[in-house]
Amino acid sequence: IRCLHIYATKPHFKGCYQVLQNFFEKSRFLVIIVIINCIISSIFLYLSTIYLLIDAIIFIIKNIYATNFEVKIVVVKFLKILDVSLIAITFHLISAGFYKLFIQQAIFDNSSFLKTLSINKFHDLKVIILHVSIIVIVILFLEDIVVFGGTLANLYAGISSSLVILAIIFTCKLLDNDHHKDDE
Repeated sequence: IRCLHIYATKPHFKGCYQVLQNFFEKSRFLVIIVIINCIISSIFLYLSTIYLLIDAIIFIIKNIYATNFEVKIVVVKFLKILDVSLIAITFHLISAGFYKLFIQQAIFDNSSFLKTLSINKFHDLKVIILHVSIIVIVILFLEDIVVFGGTLANLYAGISSSLVILAIIFTCKLLDNDHHKDDE
């Protein structure tokens, strides 16, 4: 950018610099496509959560005298509801974060829901996504444990899930260290 700024001071590069500056200023509104995608995704995921909840309630009513296996099915259904709900909320938060970062900051000052979000940089969105990923991996692993029990395949799945979670935690620590260096 410094190089561009040096060239922009020369008369014959001033027009090119202005075109680039205008492009980047206006192109931030292309993020609206991502925001709309996240909003639509979160709406469909919220609707899926409602459907899964109704399905679980109907299953419980039909199987009021549940066997051990049917109780496991109910547990898996509720874990799936939790999983889909977390993903829906994440998409919701991402859309709000993108809106705040790229479109309009002022709307967050008037909303009590959005004011509680501490999304001030793109880094904050990345950390949210990584943290929710850990929770989703754990929930998916718990679903497998409840359905299939203590099998060798679940042992391997647990080991691989643990490695992925450790990699995510390591990445979060690196991002936090880089983030703190940027603040200084």
